Amino acid sequence: MAAAALAAVEEPLLYARVDLVRDPAGQYRLMELELIEPDFYLSCDPRAGAGFAEAVRARLG
Repeated sequence: MAAAALAAVEEPLLYARVDLVRDPAGQYRLMELELIEPDFYLSCDPRAGAGFAEAVRARLG
């Protein structure tokens, strides 16, 4: 199910999180497909911001 949700996205992804939940019948259902993360815990590592910027630059260019 998670792979199918990600396959539906046509753009290249730098980050994705797929949240699934089981319905009463036991089938997985997509609860959230998060394609951006507003925090990334960049404040935890002084080099994290530069690393993230480099990853974005590499993806765009």
